[in-house]
Amino acid sequence: MVEFESFDEFFEAATGVRPYPYQRRVALSGEKLPDVIDVPPGLGKTAAIVLGWLWRRLTADGQEVPRRLVLALPMRTLTHQAMSVIPQWFSALELLDRVDVTQLVGGVGADGGRWRRKPDDMQIIVGTVDMIVSRMLMRGYGSTRGTYPIDAGLLWNDTHLVVDETQLAPASTVTARQIAAFQRESGALVTGLTCMSATIDERLLHTVDNPFGADATVVRLDEEDLTPELRRRLEAPRIVRELPIAQANPKPIADAVVARHRPGLTLVIVNTVATAVDVYKRLTGKKRPLGDTPVILLHSRFRPADRRTKFDELQDAEDIVVISTQVVEAGVDLDARTLITEAAPWPSLVQRSGRCNRAGVTDDAELWWFAAGKKGPYEPDDTAATAAALRQLEGESVSNQRLLGLADEVKTTSPAIQTLRRSDFHALFDTTPDLSGNDPDISPYIRDTDELDVQLAWVDLGESGRPGPDLQLPGHDARCRAQISDVKGLLAAGKTLWFYDIAQPRWSEARWTELKASMPIRPGQVFVLSTRAGGYSVEVGLDPKSGVPVPPIDDATAIGPQGGDEPGSDGDTSDTGALGSGGWLELDQHLEETGDEAARMVAGLPLGESTASDIVLAARLHDLGKAHPMWQQALQRTAEVPAPDKVWAKSPGRGRLVYDGVKSFRHEIASVALLDSGYPELLDAAGDRDLVRYLIAAHHGKIRVQIRDDASDESQILGLTAGEVAIPSVSGVESRTVSIDVEPYGAVSDSVEVWADMVDRLLARYGPFRLAYFEALVRVADWNASAAYEGREER
Repeated sequence: MVEFESFDEFFEAATGVRPYPYQRRVALSGEKLPDVIDVPPGLGKTAAIVLGWLWRRLTADGQEVPRRLVLALPMRTLTHQAMSVIPQWFSALELLDRVDVTQLVGGVGADGGRWRRKPDDMQIIVGTVDMIVSRMLMRGYGSTRGTYPIDAGLLWNDTHLVVDETQLAPASTVTARQIAAFQRESGALVTGLTCMSATIDERLLHTVDNPFGADATVVRLDEEDLTPELRRRLEAPRIVRELPIAQANPKPIADAVVARHRPGLTLVIVNTVATAVDVYKRLTGKKRPLGDTPVILLHSRFRPADRRTKFDELQDAEDIVVISTQVVEAGVDLDARTLITEAAPWPSLVQRSGRCNRAGVTDDAELWWFAAGKKGPYEPDDTAATAAALRQLEGESVSNQRLLGLADEVKTTSPAIQTLRRSDFHALFDTTPDLSGNDPDISPYIRDTDELDVQLAWVDLGESGRPGPDLQLPGHDARCRAQISDVKGLLAAGKTLWFYDIAQPRWSEARWTELKASMPIRPGQVFVLSTRAGGYSVEVGLDPKSGVPVPPIDDATAIGPQGGDEPGSDGDTSDTGALGSGGWLELDQHLEETGDEAARMVAGLPLGESTASDIVLAARLHDLGKAHPMWQQALQRTAEVPAPDKVWAKSPGRGRLVYDGVKSFRHEIASVALLDSGYPELLDAAGDRDLVRYLIAAHHGKIRVQIRDDASDESQILGLTAGEVAIPSVSGVESRTVSIDVEPYGAVSDSVEVWADMVDRLLARYGPFRLAYFEALVRVADWNASAAYEGREER
């Protein structure tokens, strides 16, 4: 029980201010967090949902409150803002040691994957919608195939998802609503979804499998909320006037800025990065028409550290001009005396207007607008409808509340969104690529655009211009978000880009591969360029044609490259995680420690007793197949073994395992085969024998829905050969000879049930959400038990 007597005291201790009544309702009303929070900009929606969730979690009395809160935000600037303020709240509450706060971004190293290893802890996970929703579709951008099921299982269960600024993430909002419907149908464990915005579009909430009806819980402002301070904000006026600018021409825009700027903040918002850069250059050239008035450029193609420096400069300036794109529409606390904006769809125009006279203390605020250019991200009909509505307000003093009230009268085109259907979603559970090595394209379910993001990092690569095998990437603060088209522009400009090729063997010296124009580019990939190659500047951001060397950000935390976020026990090649241990580790000890870790972890999770016991049993048996002589011989060749007669799980050796007569040997399928053929009594305690077998086979993410082996030898499956084999003493059972049958693990059979049929039965019994969750828990128990021996920090 928390030490505060009321939510008001709790909220004030965290933020320094008393909560608005609507924030109190989020925390206290109803059995769960609301479905929708529809509140104007700048009134603390993030504080309402974060502190409301935490209060419910800490004071839960018979209520099921998810232990993870996931904030899915449309822009990285918002993730930085959330990550800067949430830990401050928790520190003020003296709860930092009880709630883990993690930023989820693509291409991170082991530190960024630590959240996966704490499924029984209270967590807040902050990320962009593409990073979050792609993981909920089991194809996480910037993640590796082996971690797809873990991320999905954890985000599908014991998690409350928040999609913020839904108007900026329409496709992800629709997908989240659909997944929420499937979760209810399939019995996912302790889940919730909240959509938040100042301009809620109910068309995004009303999906085919999740209608938005009268039973939805919606939090809006009411009379109780309208304090004098809040009224001042909501009724803050700005005079609306049109500028005679056609086609978003940068020269007259720059001229208008010079003519209209008055002491204070002048905010200029245009619809494209190219226009913003051009206007900025015209205002900061040799003639400097604004004199000593500083001019700052903001858009999405800056390294976060550089953008933060610009925000710091902005906060310290009393007289300044900001040229920006849509990145300031949400979550950025700006209060302009003068706003000059290109016409945009009405919800965006309302968000932009909210950055003018935000606090309601300016009596001469001005909103100048001009017609949208032909080249832009918005539908021409929508920007034309906004222009027509603004012309009707010419010369009037209007509040943002009045603009919000006109939303139903101004045409806004519903985005063309591909709705995730049940059959498509269930097909994603199988993470095996198709026969050509490709995955389903999930991008239409995440963004209503063909442009998907990657990351760029500039590193001092020395004279060679080539990354070394041990290169540590600069941390997230030093990476620039870019679109796939930008990467192609860099290649066209003659820049050399490198990526960490997770398809190469872990022992290879050539995992850094040069990107060629013919190669596919995956959303979430991280590319490295030499600082000497140019392509970026601190002043204007991403600039493919620039040849000026890029200053590195030396104090950015170095992390492992993309693909390095999997623990060694999930190596990309067969069982390389058994190598590089601090010493030799006996198999029985590893099985016991993994089972103990699973038992500790599931003790507080929302699982039934039988299921929890099956998860622990699977953890205690997961590596049984390592007792097979084929695997033991390969491991014992990697380093000088202290006792060849013992059964080992890990070796201090390096390199890779080399097997006799086969290219690879998957010990997971050997574990199941030994249980089926020689150790059936070890499964007597199972509540569901097939579930335990599945969890054992899936504990590296390689063997799941189907078992695919391209070899033509029907007597083998993934290196495991049918026939008798002598197994030494393991798991408390004396040595015995086992007759292995591989037919049940093949693709088809006329005489026995094959693996895929058994998995279909499990999916019908548990549904994809719970099955992936159980799978994740066994794998995380293995990771945590192995961590100390693999040189990683303890959980």
